[in-house]
Amino acid sequence: MASKRIDPLKRFWKKVRIDPETGCWIWTGSLSGNGYGSLNLGRGLYIKAHRFAYETFVGQIAEGLELAHSCDVKQCCNPAHLRATTHAENIQEAWDRNLCPRKRRKFIGSENAERIVELLRDTDQTYYEIADAFGIGYLTVVHINSGFHWADAHPEIPRPIRNSYRRQTASTAM
Repeated sequence: MASKRIDPLKRFWKKVRIDPETGCWIWTGSLSGNGYGSLNLGRGLYIKAHRFAYETFVGQIAEGLELAHSCDVKQCCNPAHLRATTHAENIQEAWDRNLCPRKRRKFIGSENAERIVELLRDTDQTYYEIADAFGIGYLTVVHINSGFHWADAHPEIPRPIRNSYRRQTASTAM
C-alpha cells in the first residue's frame, strides 16, 4: 500500500491564511507551547512554521542566528516579515517593543551584571534592594551572584556568599 505522505509545501499552504490588511501569513495549524506555528513534516518530525517558510522561500538561516518577526505576530510565517538576527538582538528588540512577559521585567546586559556583582561585593545592599534598583527579580540577582547567569561578569571577583533572601521589614530592621 502506497504511503499518503503529503508534500511539506502543500501541507504548509493548507495551514496558512493570508491577512489582506497586514500581509501576515497566519498559521492556522497547531501551535507550540510558546505560540509559534508547528508544521508536521511527517514521521514525527516537526519544524516551526515560520522557519520552514523562511528556509523554503529565502534560504538557510546561518548558524547562531534566529528569526525575528517585524510584524510582532508569532503565528505569522510570511518571509517578508522575518529577518535573521542574533538572540541578543531579538530579545533586546522584544524588550524595546514591550513584547516580553511582565515577570521578565528587564533584559540584563553584561555591563549591568558587572555592576550588580560590584554592588554585591562592595555594599551591604540586599538582593531585593539591588533587584528593585535594576528593575529585575531578586532571583536574577541571586543567579548572577552564584554565577548561574552571567558567570563572565568579573570572573576574577569571588562571589560573596550571602544569606539575604528575606526582604527586610521594619520589624527585622531593629
